[in-house]
Amino acid sequence: PIATPTPTGAATPTPTTVPGTEGARFMNILNKTNGAKVAVDASGGVHMTYTDYTSLYYAYCAPNCSSISSWSTVSFNNGNSFKYVELALTTTGRPRLLILGDDAGYSTHYWYAACDTNCSTNVANWKTNLVVNTNYTDDTLYEYSYYTFALDPQTHPRFIYRKYMSGTAYYV
Repeated sequence: PIATPTPTGAATPTPTTVPGTEGARFMNILNKTNGAKVAVDASGGVHMTYTDYTSLYYAYCAPNCSSISSWSTVSFNNGNSFKYVELALTTTGRPRLLILGDDAGYSTHYWYAACDTNCSTNVANWKTNLVVNTNYTDDTLYEYSYYTFALDPQTHPRFIYRKYMSGTAYYV
């Protein structure tokens, strides 16, 4: 016969910090969030953006982001539902956003947002334009690849989207 070990008591786990995560930061611990994007500029500044479905957030910290006080954040809330956001940086490290969301009538929209100064301290410095009003509700957004936003060498925005049930993709 094979002996079966008898448990002698439960081990007590010892809390530890995972190496390399000492400066980890959760940007929003109060709401469910979606679509977080992070980019690092040439000087080491960290840019981050994400949505919580009612607001869109943009955060920045200069190099050395280990403390909460190193970060500054602005939020956009214009009465629309923000589902997803993409982030790109210009060659000079200025943030550009492609925002996907719905208006009050549930039509899906794409907005482009750009900022050149004090982007994480004053939301009024952001310029936002409606780029595409698709006039439909896309309930299959989970099937869509969100990695379609880029800046060309002259920092002009480019993106691709598809129209629900049409099988057609659009280059903007």
